[in-house]
Amino acid sequence: EFSKEENVIDENQETSINIKDVAEITKERSNPSDPKNNEVPLDDSKLEGDLRFTVDKKLESYNEHKEDMSHINSNTSKVEASHKEVEEAGVAIATNVDSDGEENSVIDRLTLLRNRLLPLYSEPIPSEEDLSSTIKIIHPLYNSTSPQYKALDWLANVDELELTESDPSLIQRYALTVLYFSTGGPPITFDEKGNPSTSSAFASNGKGAYRAGPWRNAVNFLTPGHECTWKAETRSGGAGGGIRRCDKEKNVVEISIYNDLTGTIPSELGRLWALRALYLGRNHLHGTIPTELGTLTSLSSLSVQWNELTGTIPEEAIGGLISLRALQLEGNVGLHGKVERHGTLCRMRNNYKPETDEDDEKTKPHKRGILRMLTATCTPPSGSLVGDRSDRLVCDCCSECFGY
Repeated sequence: EFSKEENVIDENQETSINIKDVAEITKERSNPSDPKNNEVPLDDSKLEGDLRFTVDKKLESYNEHKEDMSHINSNTSKVEASHKEVEEAGVAIATNVDSDGEENSVIDRLTLLRNRLLPLYSEPIPSEEDLSSTIKIIHPLYNSTSPQYKALDWLANVDELELTESDPSLIQRYALTVLYFSTGGPPITFDEKGNPSTSSAFASNGKGAYRAGPWRNAVNFLTPGHECTWKAETRSGGAGGGIRRCDKEKNVVEISIYNDLTGTIPSELGRLWALRALYLGRNHLHGTIPTELGTLTSLSSLSVQWNELTGTIPEEAIGGLISLRALQLEGNVGLHGKVERHGTLCRMRNNYKPETDEDDEKTKPHKRGILRMLTATCTPPSGSLVGDRSDRLVCDCCSECFGY
């Protein structure tokens, strides 16, 4: 009644039943000449029952094993499906294999860098639903058309320095890259020697200057080296400027760029805490003066003259520049409002004379006497203009008022 195969189950299993062994046992027990068997009569029905019981138990164990394997395979399929759903949702997953050969899922570089930069902004982080919809994303690190996102993308996917999210110089390199993209800097790639490629928007004319347009001079921005090397070469006469000076810890302390810049002054420059001089004069910048610059307590010179800036002068923010000695605003005919005689800027002037004790108290936090140069395109208080001109700047304490 049993199979004629050598094993009823798998021959590799310890409890397999060998039919030949059963036959031998049966033969021995049925041999009357063997003294051991004389006292034990052979019961074929009992033997058959025992064998059937053993086989049934073995089959039951085997089926349980198959059921367990089916459950494991099902879970594996669910995990694979889950990974697929995550990828389809736009969350990139990279796979690393550690020394033990185990796989670990880690977030891609762009996401890691973005998470590090998010605390710099107050805008709400968009939800997954927002990202998958057609609504305009306001957060600069999620809007692929913003200078901030372009800078993030460059740092994550192009920059050969490959800074990690924990690198202390990440914020500085990011802020300067945002400056580049905010002021008309076109996309740029580099060859293996760190030179602009022939397909770059910065194709050289062989004389150290690049084609006409924003950032037309070679100032080495976005090259693979440290950002302190992002400046014009000496052989070009320094045309275009760049990062003029860094301290011994490689913190940027002086920026001077006159390179036909367009666009706006990015608020991220307020993160360059060691900055002492910022010169962006004689370009084509528009928009307002960012209030975030008021956090630069080491800044002694701010020059944004001869641009196309508009709005009012952010006096309260500039009042935080306790080391400021020179503020040049002339040539921006779109600036308007009034710089009051006892307002913040005038109290910062070296020749300010308080008229009351209250004025004197307000002056102390601003190191009275430090701001020696305050120039603007303005109307002096005794100007010849008749009537109130709200589209012009009136300055009660400028060291020089340039005419309209």
